[in-house]
Amino acid sequence: MANSQQKIKTTCKFLDSYIQMWVRKGTEKLPRKQIKESISLFFHEGRYLDKGRYKHVYFIKATKKEFVLKFLSARELRKEKCLEKRIRSIPKLRRTYAKPYWYTKYFFLQKYGRKKPTKIEVKKLKKLWASYGYADVRADNIRVFRGKPKVVDASESRRVRKRKKRV
Repeated sequence: MANSQQKIKTTCKFLDSYIQMWVRKGTEKLPRKQIKESISLFFHEGRYLDKGRYKHVYFIKATKKEFVLKFLSARELRKEKCLEKRIRSIPKLRRTYAKPYWYTKYFFLQKYGRKKPTKIEVKKLKKLWASYGYADVRADNIRVFRGKPKVVDASESRRVRKRKKRV
């Protein structure tokens, strides 16, 4: 693991222990505001990017590399890990998925892609991923890395989730 990634992981483990302390107090919500302030404090060029339904996304620049640090609840992170395992078991999807570098209890780190894909690339990826039962593949969740478009966030369609529960 690169030195910059190691520093980010160490900081995230520290923040994990802080969040654990917060959760033990009995509060239901995660300290998202405090985490936002901490990331900008620990990382010189760290800033809040966006949020999804469950995730809060932060941009971090370490040396020459750019990363995305995603913060979510421990339960949602476990689901994210399972989803990644299923994606990595399908070769066609594995090649078009931006895999995370590592996980902690509440965070995971991914490469950051600035460029958005073309409409044709989005259409191709959306069709491919839909054929395997994955939804939420849209232009916002696809980035270009070294000239190749990759999905940075996907979720299973409801149809697939219901089928798994029956089995």
